[in-house]
This record gives sequence, C-alpha cells and structure tokens, in this order.
Amino acid sequence: MVKPLTRWSDVPSYLEERDVAKRLREAVQFCKSDAGLTQSNDQEMGAPERMLMETCLTKNYLVAKGMNYFGQRDLIYLDMRGQDEVDRMYSKEYTPKTDDE
Repeated sequence: MVKPLTRWSDVPSYLEERDVAKRLREAVQFCKSDAGLTQSNDQEMGAPERMLMETCLTKNYLVAKGMNYFGQRDLIYLDMRGQDEVDRMYSKEYTPKTDDE
C-alpha cells in the first residue's frame, strides 16, 4: 500500500518548480522596474520592450547567476507578470484598477 501525500514537502519536484517560478517572477519584477516597463502582460509589449526585458534578464540573471538560474530548460515562457502583480491577483484586498492596467 502506498502512503498518501500529506504535505507538499513530500513532493520535491513541486517545491523545486515553485522556487523556480518565484525566482522568475522576482526577476521579471526587477527588470520591469529597472527598464520602466508598465505592461501587465506580454501581449501588450512591442519589440523594443521585449528586447529590453531580454537584455535585462540575460545580463542580470543568466550571465550573472548561471544559465540554469531559472531551471534547466530550453525555453522560458514569460507572461510578464512580476511577483507584485501575482501577489495582488491572489490578494483579498481591494485595489481599484488604474489607467495603465
């Protein structure tokens, strides 16, 4: 008989993926602030903004911290939501929509 899972710490791959996702969201948040980007998702970005984001992530994270900083992957999908935006999405606190969202 298999012992049922009772906590997420019993699933190391889940914890590892959650940690990678958090690192990615924090990096996106940093680069958006650093480059002055206000787009809330990737569909609102043009080519110049995408290049700014790619340059920032490459310089400050992949080169500085190692090419596998965001996990061992061939492709990294960015939805352009930083950690602050994700936290607001799951908050019960009311925040009125602003003109730039």
